[in-house]
Amino acid sequence: MSRILLTEYGSLLQQAAEKAFTIEDRDQRTAYANVVVNLMSSLNPKARQIPEFQTKVWNQFAYMTDYKLDIDWPVKIMRPEDKLPPHRIPYDVNQIKLRQYGSLVEKMLEQASRLEDQEQQKVAVEAISERMRKILKVKKGSSADLRVENDVKQYMEDFSAGNEE
Repeated sequence: MSRILLTEYGSLLQQAAEKAFTIEDRDQRTAYANVVVNLMSSLNPKARQIPEFQTKVWNQFAYMTDYKLDIDWPVKIMRPEDKLPPHRIPYDVNQIKLRQYGSLVEKMLEQASRLEDQEQQKVAVEAISERMRKILKVKKGSSADLRVENDVKQYMEDFSAGNEE
């Protein structure tokens, strides 16, 4: 007996998959493979509701037989080397000064620093500060308030300096 390739199915199903190689008639071998795959799918009945579950089980059966079993496969078998690597997601290259607040808070503060009316700017900064306090909700007490106050002051100074240039 070879080592168990998919431990979730156990050694008995591994042996059953290997036994398929001993059957000489192709039609009987295909029927036997169907029985083994049905046994495999019965081990996880809730997963039958997942779309393409049969494709997944047949691919696992093909893996257990090292993709060498000569049968009429009812689904297209995907070998690991046939699968394309996942598409890389490009990351934003902008540097966020204080990452704990995120880029949206930074953009809001930048917009607030551009406001001409001091009263509107004060209201906007207070609303943004409240949002920042909610983000720092984990830290209780006045330290979060003081931290937000210092961070807002630093943001506003940075953006004001950037607008003057």
